[in-house]
Amino acid sequence: MSPRAFALCFVAILAALLTGTMAANVAIDPEAVFGTHPDVPRANANSRYTRFIAYRDGSERPDGVLFASSRGTGFDPAALARALGVNGIANFSVNYGMVTDHLPVLEYLIREKAARGERLRSVLLMVDVDHFGKAPWTNSNLDGFLPPEVSGEHPARFWWRYLTAFQFRVWRTTIGGEPGRRADFAVPAMRAAIIPPLTLPELRLVRAAAERPERRYDIAQRPQLEAHLALLARMAAVSRAHGVTLTVVTSPLNRLNARDYDPAELARVAERIARAVPLWDFGVPDWLSDRGDLWTDPSHFKPAVGDLMLDRVFSAGRSAPPGFGTLRTR
Repeated sequence: MSPRAFALCFVAILAALLTGTMAANVAIDPEAVFGTHPDVPRANANSRYTRFIAYRDGSERPDGVLFASSRGTGFDPAALARALGVNGIANFSVNYGMVTDHLPVLEYLIREKAARGERLRSVLLMVDVDHFGKAPWTNSNLDGFLPPEVSGEHPARFWWRYLTAFQFRVWRTTIGGEPGRRADFAVPAMRAAIIPPLTLPELRLVRAAAERPERRYDIAQRPQLEAHLALLARMAAVSRAHGVTLTVVTSPLNRLNARDYDPAELARVAERIARAVPLWDFGVPDWLSDRGDLWTDPSHFKPAVGDLMLDRVFSAGRSAPPGFGTLRTR
């Protein structure tokens, strides 16, 4: 084979590989960014992007926002809108969401609404003390990149990333799924399974033993702690500058998660957060950990808990248990 023929063959193989990778990413759409399967849940979906699209393409123009991690699913949007006194809620609860996700979206929403002659009125931000200061997912994984409109990244770079990522294992997981659970995709002659929504057995939470296990995490030593505090302070400053009411709460922790931390350490982090912005701290209430019916899993509470939190913050706690939620300030 001549050098020229070899070079042409090599280029053709690379072109075929690139074309095949692009076709697979669009057809399978594991991050749910191409909209190939709009009604099919994806195991590796980029919730930052899908939440943004839901807001951008929605017919309503809500003037209230929920910023949270996936734990934000514990709030009923209608109840939250009533509590905040707004016409609707833009839900930006995203997987492993942190202030690194929320601040750019807040700044985008303020700009976008100003361009429309509207304004953002009220925001509920829920922070997870147990994750505060950890290395964020923001713009670090394919399921964590912010939309170009929010991040300022050039759209071509954003889409090139998702088109050319060779992610064979994710493709296989997405189309393989579990035996016996299959769904038809809108791809000719292709039949693939999807990973179904998480189904959990009845949750039985028991009181932790008196002797706590060895702590696995040290929040104060997290390298991003100071950076996250600075971003939170900026979020509060941006809200004040644009007349946005910012309410910050912590997600209540189940003892099955909280036992990995020193209680005094969790309290110290909450105090640090409260120096940047007034904080409603919902802590680790024993009664809540004892109520398995109020949890989807040890990390995610159900809407009944979200209602109690809203009642405590916005309605003087008429139905919330005594001591549930403490307002911390500087």
